[in-house]
Amino acid sequence: MRDPLGVWSSGTLDVACQIVHMQPLAHGTLVDLVTLEPCDRGRARVPAGTPVTLAFGADPSDRARSNIESTMTLWDTTCTTLQLHVGNAPEGLRYHFTGGDLFLTVLVQDRPDLSPN
Repeated sequence: MRDPLGVWSSGTLDVACQIVHMQPLAHGTLVDLVTLEPCDRGRARVPAGTPVTLAFGADPSDRARSNIESTMTLWDTTCTTLQLHVGNAPEGLRYHFTGGDLFLTVLVQDRPDLSPN
């Protein structure tokens, strides 16, 4: 997947968070989260309550996008506390969400100069 909305990010993150807004768009999915605990993001210490915006994109008929949106919608409507781990991958970032009995892993190509696989 590519980040179609230009919300480029980098570095690792491991934090409890909650979805405050999830919006399917014509060319991707926008997810706004808020951290529920302090955490480290690169060299910076991020306090609890920090907003984090993520963008995931795929072809609108793609099964991966449907899975992202249905899982995120369930977590959003049930106010599920999520554990988010973001790690570096060869061409971008790997997002691993865990909430309740569900998990979701998304690999995002986060550099616009790389072509999709």
